[in-house]
Amino acid sequence: MSARVAAWSLAAFAISLTVLYHVLDLLNAHRYALPVVGTIIGIAFLIVGALIALHRPRNPIGWIYLVCMTLIAFSGSGNVSEQYGYYALITRPGSLPAADWVVWAGSVTVGTAFATLVFFSLLLFPDGRLPSPRWRPIAGAAVVVIALLGTGTALSPEDVLSPGVVVASPIRLVEGGPLLDVLGWPSGVFAIGVALACLAAPFVRFRAASGVERQQLKWFAYGAALIPAVALVAIIGSLVAPGVLESTAGANLWPLSVAGIPIATGVAILRLRLYDIDVLINRTLVYVALSAVLVAAYVVGVAAFQFLLSPFTAGSPIAVAASTLGVVALFQPLRRRIQALVDRRFYRQRYDAERTLDAFTARLRDQVDLDALRGELLGVVADTLQPTQASVWLREQRR
Repeated sequence: MSARVAAWSLAAFAISLTVLYHVLDLLNAHRYALPVVGTIIGIAFLIVGALIALHRPRNPIGWIYLVCMTLIAFSGSGNVSEQYGYYALITRPGSLPAADWVVWAGSVTVGTAFATLVFFSLLLFPDGRLPSPRWRPIAGAAVVVIALLGTGTALSPEDVLSPGVVVASPIRLVEGGPLLDVLGWPSGVFAIGVALACLAAPFVRFRAASGVERQQLKWFAYGAALIPAVALVAIIGSLVAPGVLESTAGANLWPLSVAGIPIATGVAILRLRLYDIDVLINRTLVYVALSAVLVAAYVVGVAAFQFLLSPFTAGSPIAVAASTLGVVALFQPLRRRIQALVDRRFYRQRYDAERTLDAFTARLRDQVDLDALRGELLGVVADTLQPTQASVWLREQRR
């Protein structure tokens, strides 16, 4: 079977599981529904996995995405296996066979699939190989953690579908419970240690990387940065408006934050506009900082104007209007200052571009050797514009 057929077959099978989930969810009257964004993110992982497997069949990351997301589509929280069990046990009891086995299989595979996806995406990105042979024990430890997780879940005496709905495990092992109690704490500490080691792998790889690999790692970091960013927004939202996280938008925040990972991974591995990441990071830093400063200035301005004008214009919208005008007036000056600060701190070569060009112009007046001039010109272009490639064409003068 060719890589093309295998990749798209796995993706189509996983998408069909997603469709089956929605059918069962409809039959269950949406009483056990997942956030809608979760389905979109799952499909994004599948499409990116299929594209990577198609264009880079020797890179295991594409196949990991496909296999793990197929298992998660079957077994994730609220997905096919649990919808199946809910329908067979609650909506129409006895209507579907082997409900306990389906729920059990789903509970075993979801943890192992998710752990495999996280551990080996971190260890193998971007070229499908470990950072160095010294990381082989970490990869082996990750396999052990995944095996322990699957074994522990398989030996669990029951699974909880929803509050008040408990499904007994079809595997009856008398000694399973005590064994889990003994292994629970040490295996948990071991799993945390392995997870931290896997999380360190991209940082270790980045320190030694250069060229294309460095840009690929920047893309991955940019996509992953959405997760803590959305978590911070969620924390601030819970403090400012406690009911927001319980709404539909709040429930979709976490799945939405994961969207950057498959997109960034696809761009990085397939090398689509790879060098645009520097501009993207630059603009993100500038506009995030600018937005934070303007919001703070607006809030402080409203409070200050209301305090100063309250004896004369109680309840008047003058304070809001004045603060809005002040923020508009501050936008361009603040943007220029923050842009200069970001360039000076993170993009020093670009910040010094004018000086580089001035120095080159001064040398150009005294340079008569065309070969030396061409080398200096290419060096200046590389320092200031950072293109993927550059060349100089000299037209021969006709006599």
